[in-house]
Parts: sequence; C-alpha cells; structure tokens
Amino acid sequence: MKKEIKLFVCAIFALVTSIISKAQSNTDADSIQRGLMKDSLNINDSIIVDIYNIRNNFLTQSLYINEDSTRNDQQKEVLIQALVQQTNNAIKSRLGEQKYDQYLEMIRRKIISRSSFNTARPLAN
Repeated sequence: MKKEIKLFVCAIFALVTSIISKAQSNTDADSIQRGLMKDSLNINDSIIVDIYNIRNNFLTQSLYINEDSTRNDQQKEVLIQALVQQTNNAIKSRLGEQKYDQYLEMIRRKIISRSSFNTARPLAN
C-alpha cells in the first residue's frame, strides 16, 4: 500500500513538474518573440503589449465564433473575415503603415521557416 502511495505521489509530482516546465517554455518563447518584435520593428514595450492584446482578442473572439452552434459555416466565415480585417486595421493603426508592412514580413518569414523546417525533416521510420 505504501509503495502504491509513493508511486502515486511521484506520478503527481512528475505531472506538475511537466506542466510548470511547459508553462516556463511558453513564457520563454513569448519573451523571445517580444524581444524580436521590439528590435526588428524598433518599437517600445507599450506598443508590443497593445499588439499582443489585439492578437489575443482576435483569438478569443474567433474561438467564440467557431464554437457558436447557432451559426452555419458560411456565417462563421463572414464573421471571421470581418474580425481578421478589424484586427489587421487595429494593428496597422497602432504600428503605422511602414512598421505594419515590416510586421507582416516578419510573420511571412516565420511561416516560411516553419514550413521549410517541417518539410525538410523526414518522418521517423
């Protein structure tokens, strides 16, 4: 019985440690991304916080739209497209035209690098 309790406690400890480690890893990645935005776009922390808030708002609203069972797929698509336009306009307004174009280029490069990374590595046997 004591052995089972010890194993259970060890399993719980391992799970908690894993969750904390993953949260720390996400925080580190977020910090790196914020630093890259700050340096690449030459913007201050206040603007970065605003951009992240705009993006988080988009994600929250788009999830809400997608989970809304009272709308069909076409209605959802129209709402998502309007939300995308609203989000892009808010980011462009906060960054200005030139920095917004640089921001989009950063995103394009990131997508391309992820895409090439995923296709360059064969699947394991």
